[in-house]
Amino acid sequence: MSNILIDQYRFTSGGGGGGIALVNTLTQGSSNGNGFTTSNVNISGANFIVLSISYLDFGTAATVSDSSSNTWNGLTIRSSGSDRSRLYYAYNATCTSTHNFTVTGSGTYASIAVLAFSGVRSASTPFDAESGAVTGSGNNTSQPGSITPASANSLFVTGLKEAKEFPTVSAPFSTVYGTTDDGSNHSGAFIAYEIQTTATARNPTWSWTSTTNPFSMAAVFKAP
Repeated sequence: MSNILIDQYRFTSGGGGGGIALVNTLTQGSSNGNGFTTSNVNISGANFIVLSISYLDFGTAATVSDSSSNTWNGLTIRSSGSDRSRLYYAYNATCTSTHNFTVTGSGTYASIAVLAFSGVRSASTPFDAESGAVTGSGNNTSQPGSITPASANSLFVTGLKEAKEFPTVSAPFSTVYGTTDDGSNHSGAFIAYEIQTTATARNPTWSWTSTTNPFSMAAVFKAP
């Protein structure tokens, strides 16, 4: 099965409060509406992976695994009709220089947007809190709902399911990573992040031009 590599970056430095640093990113969508395995990506040195997945559920939900058999923890599924969006994370993860991800499910039209980090809490679960919203049809902005991290130096991640346009997200979140809905093979999935130094409430605003039926999500993860 052929797949489409949408975007991939390798970071040799970076980071912020608490020693968390972005290692690499990958975004990819199905080329035929069915499950797929991504191209390899170098995430060696990371210990934490978070991804945003968008898909359609016509009775078969899309699921995620990876080449290192890490344990994937799914946050709340956001849904409207057959549309689905969800954040997944793997902590204390085994990360390699030839890492890949597999999305299963027939007719799910899935896309994923992946971020890999070093320096996230690994001795116990790093998950702090989450929020999410199904904004409804006829909108060109979406907010997941405000979260205040429980501690300083946290990783704040936000995801979006949207249609055929590449969105923006409000400061101080990073560059948006993702892939647009191609209209026939995969949905649109996007992700962005902030590495905080002081615990600060955030309710990121996603924006684009045409009106759609968007979902947005957010989650906070702890530094060591």
